[in-house]
Amino acid sequence: ALRDHALMVYAREDWHGLVAPLLINLQDAGVKTWVDQHLTNGSDAWGAEVEQALRECWLMIVVLTPSAIRAPHVRLLYRHFLAQEKPIIPVVYDATQTLPAELARLRPIIFDAREDSRVFHKLVYAIRQRRNGDK
Repeated sequence: ALRDHALMVYAREDWHGLVAPLLINLQDAGVKTWVDQHLTNGSDAWGAEVEQALRECWLMIVVLTPSAIRAPHVRLLYRHFLAQEKPIIPVVYDATQTLPAELARLRPIIFDAREDSRVFHKLVYAIRQRRNGDK
């Protein structure tokens, strides 16, 4: 049962430096978040669990780094959420990078390592707004 979870989508190579600390902060703030880190990307188990997460999670947090923007599975997952008209919050690692066209209309949260606690607060605030039905 993932209906009260956010789905975090990212490139695997971004896990240690960016995604794991972000996940820990979200969990500390009480945001239930599902990630696929414990699964082998592309395996049958990965496919089944990701399919369930896509179906049941109410929100997606997509961590956009240059490697994530190039990753086909990241694009596939956020496009699925867009087609379902579920909310997506992009977290952009580099303010100078161009967002994919499908995500350009969304207001991203810009990651700034010098002010990472502020980024986490902004993200938690954005999640709470979406949960309450605000845009």
